[in-house]
Amino acid sequence: VQPKDWRIDVWVVAAKLYPPPCYVGGWSAEHWSLTEQLFRSTVDCTGRALRRSDVEVQEAPLRLKHVPEDRFFGLKTVWCERIAVKVSDPSRTLADTLDDPSIGGGTRHVAEMCETYFRGEHRDERLLLRLRRHRRPRPHVAPCLPPGGGKLDRSLACQVRRR
Repeated sequence: VQPKDWRIDVWVVAAKLYPPPCYVGGWSAEHWSLTEQLFRSTVDCTGRALRRSDVEVQEAPLRLKHVPEDRFFGLKTVWCERIAVKVSDPSRTLADTLDDPSIGGGTRHVAEMCETYFRGEHRDERLLLRLRRHRRPRPHVAPCLPPGGGKLDRSLACQVRRR
């Protein structure tokens, strides 16, 4: 291995580039065994204002997501390369991906994570409900409610049929 090929764990890089308040979220689902999916990019949730939401660090995509500071709970410390990194706990991870399925691989993948969460050792309904109560309302979803269902995945185009 050549020194030019050395890479620092992207969670460590994210923690150093975006200091608190911030946490690794969304795709931390793999860390908590909520999924076997290996995600190419990392989601870093930060309380700071963002100019860009997608950056590349050491050839690894890093997706930044603004989270209001009053929602910085449900976090654990994970040690990576002797650096303490804040990571969303399993309940926070699930709540974040339910709020924005795109950070969890889409609606179908988030549904599979829900099934794993409720069958697994990390199940904590009280914390999950507390986290869901603190989410921001999404007024832009209402116009996208087709007959018989709603728009769950904001990454999909809104297609409302007019008669």
